[in-house]
Amino acid sequence: MTTIQHVKNIHEMLRSATCQLHERVELINPLSKKEPSLEDYFFYLSAFLHLIEPIENNLSKFYVNFSFPKSDQSIKRSILLKNDLENLGMFQNIEFKSVIKTPIIFSAANAVGVLYVLEGSNLGGQFLYKKLKSLHGNKITHSLSFLYGNGFDTFKYWKEFLTFIQDYSDQHPSEIEIIIQSAIDTFECFEQMFLQNKN
Repeated sequence: MTTIQHVKNIHEMLRSATCQLHERVELINPLSKKEPSLEDYFFYLSAFLHLIEPIENNLSKFYVNFSFPKSDQSIKRSILLKNDLENLGMFQNIEFKSVIKTPIIFSAANAVGVLYVLEGSNLGGQFLYKKLKSLHGNKITHSLSFLYGNGFDTFKYWKEFLTFIQDYSDQHPSEIEIIIQSAIDTFECFEQMFLQNKN
């Protein structure tokens, strides 16, 4: 019989390891401005699309082995981004000042670390959704699907994801360092995306 070792709370470990990076990313996120413009929103959506689409493609092969509930909004973020850009009438190629780097996803542990950042970003998306809707109202009513994500169910999905990563780390304690490093790498990709390509 296999004995599963219960490790320290993986969420706390990840949050501690990434908190400074997370704060830096929040500071340079164009939607963190007091009153982000529609141009800021267009840049945000375009940059996210360039970052998330290749990540989604690399994550897809690992989903089948992951037990947490996965909504369409979580699996198909790039489709939501494209729809929002099209509804804004702005779905066109944007020229970035540098190539947007993506995190390496060679293993399930890499995927778990990357997903920690993506799933967590859905929580912030709820705040940004309300902020943009309040600022720009009817101009973007049909262009907020990415930020809205799972809506009222967002926190429920997040709690279920946290249960999954705790179970995964209990079962694979030797992979914890890889999970944490992949989360750090993902935040660094977000930071590079905003820093090197800001308007």
